[in-house]
Amino acid sequence: PDVGRIRLNARYQGSGDDAGLEMVGDGEFVARPDHFQLTIPGNPAATSVQDDNAFVAAGDDFEVRVSSINASGNVTPNFGQETPAEDVVLEASLVAPSGGDSPALSGSFGDFGQDCTGAPAAGGTACGQFHWPEVGIISITPELASGGYLGTANVIGNAVSHVGRFVPDRFGVTITEPGEIEAYCDISAAFSYIGKPFKWLSGAEPALLVEALNVGGAVTRNYTLGDFLRLSPGSLVRTPAVADNSGLDANGAPFPVSTNLANPTLSVIGRGQLQYRFSSLDEITYNKTVQTRVAPFTPDYSIELTQLQDADSVSAPLLPTNLLPVMNFELRYGRLQLENVYGPETVNLAMPLKIDYYTAAGFTRNLADSCWGYNTGSVTLDQSGLSGGSTSVVPVSGTMDMGGSATGSEVVLAAPGEPNRGDVRVSF
Repeated sequence: PDVGRIRLNARYQGSGDDAGLEMVGDGEFVARPDHFQLTIPGNPAATSVQDDNAFVAAGDDFEVRVSSINASGNVTPNFGQETPAEDVVLEASLVAPSGGDSPALSGSFGDFGQDCTGAPAAGGTACGQFHWPEVGIISITPELASGGYLGTANVIGNAVSHVGRFVPDRFGVTITEPGEIEAYCDISAAFSYIGKPFKWLSGAEPALLVEALNVGGAVTRNYTLGDFLRLSPGSLVRTPAVADNSGLDANGAPFPVSTNLANPTLSVIGRGQLQYRFSSLDEITYNKTVQTRVAPFTPDYSIELTQLQDADSVSAPLLPTNLLPVMNFELRYGRLQLENVYGPETVNLAMPLKIDYYTAAGFTRNLADSCWGYNTGSVTLDQSGLSGGSTSVVPVSGTMDMGGSATGSEVVLAAPGEPNRGDVRVSF
């Protein structure tokens, strides 16, 4: 019932008609194991990707126990006591994902007759630590390290058909593009207005490189194949700043900022590599209040990349970190003014527009604004001060020219006609 090299010695001593006859002989034979049997503690034996069937991280050690078994299904205690001792090796084959990489399994068994701690145990059994550096599901087959037991035939063990699912150890995150905020106007001097939402410069939205890594820091190329990709756009947690990092309001408090971030896009850019790109719909607003009427300053804004975690709770240990967008412009507290005008009730009145911005010395004309486009569709009139008749706004549209309305693009009030006199309040 056991294994080993057996020597037989035979002697025949005759009697009766064979009296005086003596024959001697000897011979050897080898009894080898019938097969090897593996046990892998904790193996979920995954056949597909499910929420609860992650095994260990790629490249992390897992325990395998092997037993030498005879044809009756019993352990053969002699295995591993040969000189030199026979041993068992494991061969891994990829089960999933289809078309994935199938690197070799690394590790080895300890001495037969010892348990996983190295303490004495039943003969014919051994324990070892192994690791596989990729993502996926594999099968493992044991066989003789020597290729032939005591110089005879090889012994192939029973395969464990599904080992895993192996998942990444962690994610590496690199900010490849910090992003750039588009200035509201940059014809003569780049600036934006406090209270007006900012957007990313087209094509310059922030981008992050995410790599699925094994314990050794190598990219697990199988992660991005099929269902083994467990990240989603919502896996990235971002925490935008609620105030400028250095700018202050009129009371000396941090300058308040409001941010609306849409879900980023997530795309595969290589085996085991992904990219998060922020959305063009994102909006960042420096809040406009009485307290935020301050002199121009350069914004200093950040978005914390707080956490990245996939559906298997694989995370990015180097987060949080801050993303610092490029904001190459000045922030100005602006106001729009309509100049008071007067004239006879028989003549149209043109009300010039101008845009000012606040400085340490007070408001001054914003000569850099040749960008703001306007139309009179949003003008409202309070005509309660007219003695009779009515006026209306002549439809017009235009673009500011050095902070003022161009001639012919003012807000024009139609003449109410004789004898309708009085005043009209205009709101834009």
